[in-house]
Amino acid sequence: MPRRYGVFYVSFPYEGYIRVIFSGYKVRSVAFCKSKPKTPQEDRHPRLLENSLRQYFKGRKVSFSSFSLDWNQGTVFQGKVWKRARCIPYGKTRTYRQIAEAVGKPHAARAVGNALNANPFLILVPCHRVVSKGGLGGFKPGLSLKRALLRLEGSKTLFDT
Repeated sequence: MPRRYGVFYVSFPYEGYIRVIFSGYKVRSVAFCKSKPKTPQEDRHPRLLENSLRQYFKGRKVSFSSFSLDWNQGTVFQGKVWKRARCIPYGKTRTYRQIAEAVGKPHAARAVGNALNANPFLILVPCHRVVSKGGLGGFKPGLSLKRALLRLEGSKTLFDT
């Protein structure tokens, strides 16, 4: 079977687009971007993922756990953090410390934040659901987007200001 590669974009109601890059049946990256390129890249894409992302941005509860991700893009520690973050239920949050404890490094909350900052699978690995003990923490695409995603999921956080 030939190895397929592709990129597709899904309109994101807050800031622009979600760009999904895949190879074969594995997602290689999911990222926010301000605009679509003027020249579309290869247009083969998995319809199920595109439809799932569209449903998610309409505020519907969607599980992305069935999509295969290319975990070989980070360190072993980053992979553990990303996999643990992927388990956070829709509409719920966890703290950086809770993730650190879950991956066996209870004093590595800052390292968890750094690993999530390198997350190539935004939305599919919901790093926006990881918050600090006293606030939102960080989010590479910006805290306004983090708030918007948490609101979209109906998350009951105290950080909705």
